Formats: sequence, C-alpha cells, structure tokens
Amino acid sequence: MDMVTFLSEQRGAAMAEAAIVLVVVLALFFGGIELGMMYHAQQVLSQAAAEGARFAALYGGDTQEVRERVEAQLAAGGLDIEEVDVTILDEGWNQRVTVRLEMSFDFIAPLLPQRSYTLRAEHSARCEKH
Repeated sequence: MDMVTFLSEQRGAAMAEAAIVLVVVLALFFGGIELGMMYHAQQVLSQAAAEGARFAALYGGDTQEVRERVEAQLAAGGLDIEEVDVTILDEGWNQRVTVRLEMSFDFIAPLLPQRSYTLRAEHSARCEKH
C-alpha cells in the first residue's frame, strides 16, 4: 500500500467519525434546549398557580378576575393560554382554594424516548374573603 492510498483512507475514516460525533453533539445540544424550555414552562405554570391561588384567596374563589389573573401570568411567561387547563377548587370562606394548571409539552428534538409530557402545577391558599 502506498502513502497516497493510506492517507486518503485515513481522511475518509476521520470524516465518518466527525459525522457521527456531530450528530451526537447536535442531538445533545437541541435536547438540552428542549429540556430548558420544558423547565421554563413548568416554572411559569407554578408561578401562575401560586399567583392565582393567592389572588383567589384574597378576592374570592373561582371568579373571572382570578382566571384573568392566571391567564395574564401565563401570557407573561410566554405560554399559550389555550393549551393550559385551569381548574379552581373553592371550598368556601376560611377554607382552601386550590388552583390547578395542566398542559402538554411536546418535544421536537429527536432521540427522546417519550415525545409528550404532561406538566402540572397546583397551589392552595386559605380563602379570606367573607
């Protein structure tokens, strides 16, 4: 085997290895971005549920104003309010009011075992309005 053939075979092997490594690095990179987006969505849901429960406790249970407050928090966090299920459980004065939020988060990155996850957040507060 002469030197020219040997060097061309080495370049071909290096290109194949680089292509495999590039695919793995890109999958990890985009998977990390997707996980960051999922974490952000979970934090927005949690914040909106806490804000909704606090507002419902102070201003009276399951009202349109409470739902608007939750939707405003979701919109401020960049979530589509049409994709979030909002449930408000009001047990009455001096009892708990609970705000539950739920949404489906769909991954678009490849190589993940499950493509869709359900994110949930729930917060409760004692209802103080007479």
